[in-house]
Amino acid sequence: MAKPLMLALAALAVALVSVRPVSAAQSGSEFFESVIGVSDGRKQPGGVGVLVENGEVSLVEGFGTYAIGNPTPLSGDSVFAVASVSKVVTAYTVLTFVQDGELSLDTSVAELLPDLGIPEGVQVRHLLSHTSGLEERFVGTASRDISSGPALREMLASELPPFSYEPGEVYRYSNWNAALLGLIVEELSGKSFAASVRERVFEPLGMSSSFYSREQHAGQNERVPGNKYDWDKGWEEFSPFYVLLEPAGGLMTTPDDMARFMTHLLSEEVAASDALSALYAPSWQPSADSAQAVGSGTMLRRHEGLRLASHTGAFQGVASCLVLVPEKRTGYFVVCNFENTSLGDSWREFVYQWFGVNQYAAAAKHDTPLPHGVYRDLRFQRSTRTAERLSALLGVGSELRITAANELSAAVSPLVVDSHPGDTFVVSGLDTFVRLRWYERSELRIAVLAVVLFAQLLMLLLILLKRPWKRAAEAKVRARCKFYWVINSAGLFVGLAAVGFVVAGLATVSPMELMYGYTGTMQVGIALAWVQSLLALLALGATPFTLMRRTAAKRARALRVCALLTLLSLSTVFFWLGWSIV
Repeated sequence: MAKPLMLALAALAVALVSVRPVSAAQSGSEFFESVIGVSDGRKQPGGVGVLVENGEVSLVEGFGTYAIGNPTPLSGDSVFAVASVSKVVTAYTVLTFVQDGELSLDTSVAELLPDLGIPEGVQVRHLLSHTSGLEERFVGTASRDISSGPALREMLASELPPFSYEPGEVYRYSNWNAALLGLIVEELSGKSFAASVRERVFEPLGMSSSFYSREQHAGQNERVPGNKYDWDKGWEEFSPFYVLLEPAGGLMTTPDDMARFMTHLLSEEVAASDALSALYAPSWQPSADSAQAVGSGTMLRRHEGLRLASHTGAFQGVASCLVLVPEKRTGYFVVCNFENTSLGDSWREFVYQWFGVNQYAAAAKHDTPLPHGVYRDLRFQRSTRTAERLSALLGVGSELRITAANELSAAVSPLVVDSHPGDTFVVSGLDTFVRLRWYERSELRIAVLAVVLFAQLLMLLLILLKRPWKRAAEAKVRARCKFYWVINSAGLFVGLAAVGFVVAGLATVSPMELMYGYTGTMQVGIALAWVQSLLALLALGATPFTLMRRTAAKRARALRVCALLTLLSLSTVFFWLGWSIV
């Protein structure tokens, strides 16, 4: 009995010795494979993950390939467009000027950029935290040909959206905040934004493969193309686009370079610097007890005792996510060459796997019920371009309908109401929603559009049934009546064509593509919408003269009908004018 027992104990000892603990690289590999979601033998578009632990890079691993037609495997030296993660680099660059004493977070932006008409109260800190009050604008902020795009100052001078809120009043994410920061960098350095970032960030940190859209960077690898999946066609590669607002989303970099940047951000040097550590310091919070906040170029979150700083990015067929836990000197970066919408929530699994923190811990909610009404994401509440206004008109956007007891018509999970001063409230993910006035609701606008179309159809029907020119005695009157009928028919045809083109354009063009200027379909639709307004006025103005050549009673009825139709037409004209301000 003793000998078998000894043999069993020996075998157990050997087994225990041979069992190795799961290494960080193995667990990191599994984490990134799960987050990126690569399957099919890794022969499809995928991504690259970077893991930094205790201030050291522990893993850089690629999953998948450049594209279905390009089997080159993704790796740490693959060049990606990282979209809005660029804002973290922009913010850090600005903070280096603060560290050197050349700039203060309280400096008035109007003093730095006096020629842009910026309100006096807007400070540098407001741009860093997206609380300047700036609206958003997408159309025309990217191009297929970067060499022909306007310079940053030129774009800001001609295209800067309005400031519709007081500085510090609300959080309203806008790419133009980062664009203004980039111009401030140019003013302080006397160099282009790209050259200044290279000198102050890329070269000191050894980020030799990082550059910006406009740079003619000789010898650089081609950037990884973006890809999308179509259920009918399978994987498709996006045509290359370039962001014109480079400080907001124009960074091209590699996972290896991002690893260098992350180790610096998690270093003792940054932690010891009051200026640089502003990346992790709350600059704006929805409420005093909120678990979420905005730092200088980062989104902050307190979760079960952990402080997280993060930023995500999305572009044509590209998605990225940077998450840092400064106290642990740990974090990760993941970038995909396809539209991966799950990256923004990947931090939950990360804090659970690495720190044993409950990823779905309940967050504090306010007990005060939200006011009933229809709400829209503040970022898209008042777009200042025709295509974006048309999107809002047709109900394309983030709307919430609160009916009773905080019940929502749209799924927002989890709904964490952090603050609701007046008619705005902030939900999980730091999206700010504002209550719409009755005349701003999409259903009302669609109803007005439907009434106008019905009025035009009724108008044409009246003309076709009456055919007054056939009963006219004089040839001159017959010719005039035919002319009015032609004008009316043309107005109806153009009006229907305009609506058809606009609806087709919105249905066939992804929202992201509106960033790259008006598509051909949208240009035709918008032009026809204007023509439709003018022709509708002519047609409705001509209709009374066509129908009034009747008996007195019929003339009276016709005039009443045409007066109503004329009012509807005028409302249509004002409608298009109000929604077509360029």
